[in-house]
Amino acid sequence: MKKITYINTLPYTFNKKHPVAHYLLEDGVYRNHGEICESIVKHHLGLFTTVNKNTSWNNGSDIETLRTSVKSRGACIGRNFNGIHDPNKQLAYYFKNVASSNFIWVIWNEKTGEVVEFWMNKREFGAFVREFTYYARDSKMKDLAIRFRQDTKKMRNWLEVRCA
Repeated sequence: MKKITYINTLPYTFNKKHPVAHYLLEDGVYRNHGEICESIVKHHLGLFTTVNKNTSWNNGSDIETLRTSVKSRGACIGRNFNGIHDPNKQLAYYFKNVASSNFIWVIWNEKTGEVVEFWMNKREFGAFVREFTYYARDSKMKDLAIRFRQDTKKMRNWLEVRCA
């Protein structure tokens, strides 16, 4: 696992009144927290485009050229697990079929602009998922989903120890 820290330079406007997606980029499109984190990572890598394509977890990656998925607080690992509803079987199905081989966990401090990326391979990400997700109702599917917890000291320490 590796850690990269920098200050965000992607310009955006914050609008608390806009439902769910509060971050407006120069392209005129609002993004939610996960989408802005993905945009920030791409911008930092020099890969930013105005569109974050919406590709399912088993058909592609957020950053195709690196076969990498970008995740942040509150995200779910994916949807549509071939009719599987048991969380352990969903995870097994996910890791057997996920298109990405690399994963970036993003912690973004909106007040300071600091961005911390933790880059993981599939094995490391699997351990992270098992430690920091929970099973919850998914508003889009009206079904249960595996969601990431909010950023905590425990999570940050867990990640930091693995970077040493």
